Amino acid sequence: MNCNRQRNGEQAWHSQTLGLLPFREIETLRSGKRVGFIRLPFSDAGFWRAETQVDKIQLAAMLFALYLTITKSKMNLAVQPRIEHIIKPVPISSFEIRICLSCGLRYPLTEGHSFGPRCPHCLGETKVVMKKSIGNEPNMDENKKITQRHTLAVLVDNIRSGWNVGSILRSADGFGFTHAYLCGITPTPEQEAVQKTALGAEDFVTWSHHKNAVKLVNGLKKEGWKIFALEEHERAVSIRTAKTMEAYSTSMENIVLIVGSEVTGVDLELLDLADEIFYIPMHGQKRSFNVANAFSIAAYALSS
Repeated sequence: MNCNRQRNGEQAWHSQTLGLLPFREIETLRSGKRVGFIRLPFSDAGFWRAETQVDKIQLAAMLFALYLTITKSKMNLAVQPRIEHIIKPVPISSFEIRICLSCGLRYPLTEGHSFGPRCPHCLGETKVVMKKSIGNEPNMDENKKITQRHTLAVLVDNIRSGWNVGSILRSADGFGFTHAYLCGITPTPEQEAVQKTALGAEDFVTWSHHKNAVKLVNGLKKEGWKIFALEEHERAVSIRTAKTMEAYSTSMENIVLIVGSEVTGVDLELLDLADEIFYIPMHGQKRSFNVANAFSIAAYALSS
């Protein structure tokens, strides 16, 4: 649940569900500059109903954490920009599906969650309707894997969103891409936003950062790599061109697929260097997909 309230024409509230309770962000300031913030649980009405002793203990613990954060800032100690490590997600082995007895909301609750079985929408009582263990489930395609004939890599040039980069890395791992060239202003897996959507894929897809994608591609071409780009262009052919895709997916040539900025697209000089340019046909009103979704479509075509 995301809740944004307006007060005096400005955004006064920003609360979000972290687990099962809405939170209000409270900044800690020093000399007018933010040095950190902590999230405290609040309901839509602007307060948290501490109905049980457990609720009161949780609220007291968070207020104490806020006190420590403010105290550290006053003592001029280094304060982390976030203290979310206190509630950092950990691997889970099971979860429950619950239904709220008050509002009817159906939602999953992971094992060992610190906030208990309250409804994230109305904080009402809930009941368990299903339980499931997760564990280490086998890869459904493990016995169907074949030795890949060529190396696939992705070149991500000047993408602004860390979430998009993380999503691209996760898809790259799923489709057998072995390396990601992160160029220009593209965030790297060292940033938290990338890690949130990559979900560990950055540990399986090697990556490197390069300031100039054009210089990098010139070097890759000299090494014999085929350069593909995903972009609308007069040279572009549909990703649906089955014969072309089948020929490349079974070839021995190493291929790097370029995706570009969410706003400006692939650099024109990169398009000039590309051996092939592909586009994805659109049937709606928008002209293009989100860059991470577009990469997934093209990656599937190249790897299948």
